[in-house]
Amino acid sequence: MKRIAHLLPGLQAVLAASFVVLCLSSCSKAKDVRAVDEEAGCRSLAGARSAFYAKHYDEARDSIMSLRQNHPLALEARKQGILLLDSIELFAAQDSLDALNMVAQRQYMSSLDNPDAPLQLDSATYVDEHERLDMKIKFFERKIQEDKVRK
Repeated sequence: MKRIAHLLPGLQAVLAASFVVLCLSSCSKAKDVRAVDEEAGCRSLAGARSAFYAKHYDEARDSIMSLRQNHPLALEARKQGILLLDSIELFAAQDSLDALNMVAQRQYMSSLDNPDAPLQLDSATYVDEHERLDMKIKFFERKIQEDKVRK
């Protein structure tokens, strides 16, 4: 034991240096994995944006959910996905409100020609749905504004 005792400090230094190199190597690999995941996440986000611009809101939502599930290290893409999801919800609610108003308008015009025609949409349902969609729109408009302020 005495014969190798003088080698221990040098051996400890070599082991410490090896440990540092190993740690740096694994950190570099982790950065590479994160970068690859971020790139894949950005591609998913681009697909979600394309679906959103085409008004395919369900497809856009699904793309963002897939991004969140499949790319946990794509932090920036996930953050942008959350903001895009708010816009999707806002625009989907606005489109639904427009469609509701069109149905009500057609029904009204139809009732002028035929007052006995059955109603597709009764006034209580219309009012409830209109109020729900209006509240949803206002919520997401405020949320998007607050998110802009936080940036």
